This record gives sequence, C-alpha cells and structure tokens, in this order.
Amino acid sequence: LPKSDSIADLLPKMFPKGKYEFVTTYESILKSISLGQKDATVLDMAVANYLTRKLTITNIIPAAEADIDAVDRDPQYRFAVRSDWPELHSILQKAMASITRDEITRLETRWFGLVKKSDSRKLSLTSDELAWIKAHSVVHVVAEDVPPYAFLEHGKPFGYSIELLKLMGDIAGLELNFEFNSAAANIEKITTDEAQLTINKIFTAERATYLHFGKQPFQVKQAIFAKT
Repeated sequence: LPKSDSIADLLPKMFPKGKYEFVTTYESILKSISLGQKDATVLDMAVANYLTRKLTITNIIPAAEADIDAVDRDPQYRFAVRSDWPELHSILQKAMASITRDEITRLETRWFGLVKKSDSRKLSLTSDELAWIKAHSVVHVVAEDVPPYAFLEHGKPFGYSIELLKLMGDIAGLELNFEFNSAAANIEKITTDEAQLTINKIFTAERATYLHFGKQPFQVKQAIFAKT
C-alpha cells in the first residue's frame, strides 16, 4: 500500500489479519505485483490505469471494486484550503462552478484516458473577496506525486488536478506557486502557514479541523489490482 494514502491507515484497521507492506511510490507497487513479488494492492483506478500504460505493464487487472466504507472518510480527491482562509475557499468554489462540462470532459479525456491562457469570464465576487485577492494574489500550493492527478515532469507540474486548479486560478485572477513534497511535509506546511492550499486530499474528520474542503468534479474509484 502507498504510505501517503489514507487507505494505508484504514485498511489494516479494517482487516487486521492481512499482511501489508508500505512503500513510497505507486510505480514500485505496480512493478512488484507485475513481477509476482506481491499479491495485490488497493489503488485509485485512474492512478493504476495511467501508470500501467506509462510503464507498459500488461499483466495487472482490476480484480474487484474496493468499496471501502468508513464513517469519517470520504474517498474523493478535493482541493483543501487552510481553515483560516475562507475567502480563498469561496473564490475557488465560484471559479469551479463557472467551469463548463466540456472543459471538465477535455481534462478527463487527456488525463484519465476516457496551454495555459487567461480567462475573460467574470465571477460574482463580494467586496471582501475582491479585497482578499488584491492582498493575496499569489497562493502557495503544495502537492504530492499522484499521477495522473499531479506530478512533476522536467521540473514542471502536470496532471489533471494541476490543470484544473490553474484554470480556476486564471478565472479568479490568482497566481499559483506549486511545490511538491511528501504528504506529511505538506500538512506541516499548511499548518505552519508556509502554504495555503493543497490538492488531491481525501476528507477525514481529523483533517477538517485545519482544512476547508472544496468540491471536485470527478469521482475517485478504488479497486483491488492483482496479477493476471
């Protein structure tokens, strides 16, 4: 299981008799299953599909959908803003609401397999939100390597969630500065005011004490992957 994923904490509690190994990269998980070194894993289907294509792995299939129910865990990826920055949360929600279904479909087609430019549409922002943008035009975003949602290539951020957030930033008139770290390091940066926004975060009751979660326009599906 991936160390940085909340499933790594949840699954051993739900199924304590299982044998688990925790690793740092999704690539190493899929390679170990492909080589027969491990039996199975639970991964986001988009992550697994993207990486099996990228790594040309042909002997792994989704054996079953992983419908894992947890009371305080919503298994959907979301952007999340520091809880003491409600203006940024409201601005991004309005930007998200203005994105058309065609724009979402283009992103999903590109990143899930199913040039930045400014946007002229106008958001209905309050005077407080406009003043907030004027005072905070640059927002520091922290992310983890979770392809195809977010990853670095030649030192530049790419991925579905990256492009979606850039589109939202263009609409809202915000400049976004991206930094990639481990999940633990990013949470520390959020809680110590070194960053204001993070992406691809699953809602939990504990995280909601310091993060203000937004909506994400796609459904995350996890599955059990095994060697054929």
